[in-house]
Amino acid sequence: MTDAREFELYDLRVEVVEGPRPMVCNHAAGDTFHGAHLATNLEAVALALADLDRAELEAATARLTDLAGDVFGLEREAEGPHARIMWKNLSQAPD
Repeated sequence: MTDAREFELYDLRVEVVEGPRPMVCNHAAGDTFHGAHLATNLEAVALALADLDRAELEAATARLTDLAGDVFGLEREAEGPHARIMWKNLSQAPD
């Protein structure tokens, strides 16, 4: 890539594989997804900004400050609000 505004898309094929846990999506094992929706996805992210738009975005982001603390701090609190809704140990086989 030569320009920071350029990106590459790859035609990937993804297959739904059933594991030991119940499926939590509306897809069946063996369903596949591939580049058939590539054109639609490109339309969804097609965005052209005028110079004024870019200047306004840059001005707004210049006023932002970094968040204090560890990014994953709430996730590490075992009884915190985030950890209570998280599924844990997903890589382990069910009992």
